[in-house]
Amino acid sequence: MVIKLITFDLDNTLWENDSVIQKAEQACYNFLCQRVPQFETHYSISELIKIRQQLMEKSPHLSAQVSKVRKLSLQQVLESIGYDSAAIPDLVREAFDCFLEHRNAIRLFPQTIPLLADLQKNYALASVTNGNSDLEKIGIANYFQFSLSAEKVGASKPRPNLFHAVLHRANVRAHETIHIGDHPVDDIQGAQQLGIHTIWFNPGQQPWNDPSTKVMPSAVIRCLSEVPQAIRSIQDTFTPT
Repeated sequence: MVIKLITFDLDNTLWENDSVIQKAEQACYNFLCQRVPQFETHYSISELIKIRQQLMEKSPHLSAQVSKVRKLSLQQVLESIGYDSAAIPDLVREAFDCFLEHRNAIRLFPQTIPLLADLQKNYALASVTNGNSDLEKIGIANYFQFSLSAEKVGASKPRPNLFHAVLHRANVRAHETIHIGDHPVDDIQGAQQLGIHTIWFNPGQQPWNDPSTKVMPSAVIRCLSEVPQAIRSIQDTFTPT
């Protein structure tokens, strides 16, 4: 068996993302409090997050549009406090730009660039994400032949649409592809339902809670430096003797 395409999840796979989002949320909130003095008396960060979650629950068709949901929720809260309706679009855009600036201020795992540079020599690489990070601003876009997001495709992982789009774009078959990600459902189950091989990035050594052999990862790693060996193991396992 020949592997032609390696796809990567981004958040919490190539970099730690939870603290990044927290800082971006705080920066966006601070920006709004500075621009709208009464904002802090009406909303806390946790309340803004809850409003976004409620908006997605009420409008499930927006589940893949994380940027749009954030903008709509900001518009909603500004309207609720009586902010000048004519000025809301510009303020929402500026607040969202503030969020994105900090959202893309990530620190790559030490192994990320060496791994991508090494794999790029022998495989086509693509990124597959539900998020809205900008690989150009982060500085690693050149390692990938292309990048697809839930926003671009209109469907988020673990739905198969995003993985179907990746296979079509790369013109490869599922068994010629390996997907690497940290999320047991979004990444492993999502990719494996199409027959894509999977590598579960599990630095915390979390137990695999789904006993179904249909969604078991093809390989499990604790560090990105283990990816090349995991790829070789998958190729050896699935190559007829």
